[in-house]
Amino acid sequence: MCIRDRDNTVGVVMMVPQFNGGILLDMVRDTKARAIILCGFGSGNFPIEGQGVYIAAKEARERDIVVVVCTQVRFGAVEIDSYEAGRQLIDAGVVSAGDMTVETTMIKLKYLLGLEKTSDEIRSLIGESLRGEVTRRARMSKL
Repeated sequence: MCIRDRDNTVGVVMMVPQFNGGILLDMVRDTKARAIILCGFGSGNFPIEGQGVYIAAKEARERDIVVVVCTQVRFGAVEIDSYEAGRQLIDAGVVSAGDMTVETTMIKLKYLLGLEKTSDEIRSLIGESLRGEVTRRARMSKL
């Protein structure tokens, strides 16, 4: 189902050590955004203190908000299933941006939202190369 009463806003949240997941939960509860990009550490790791990020990701899924994990590093890719925190986020419905930059992920999400793709279609397409923007890797296919 495509929700047309929300705009095509995409939020971006940079993870930092001791990040308070409650802030993300508040954002999820108060946003009209259709998608949120979480910029994790290195290969996409996250702080899991208090389970706030997990709870926010789970609630985002329930609210039909796509959550995509990017890395903050210049080179490399998100391997979200490498750490326990990442595996929890996968269970909550979060998807990997692979080796796309934050900027590329933003544009791709805007493009897919503009095509009025459903959240499930976007989750499926985010890891697929549409124009060479993402390198298809074996680890990504697990997601």
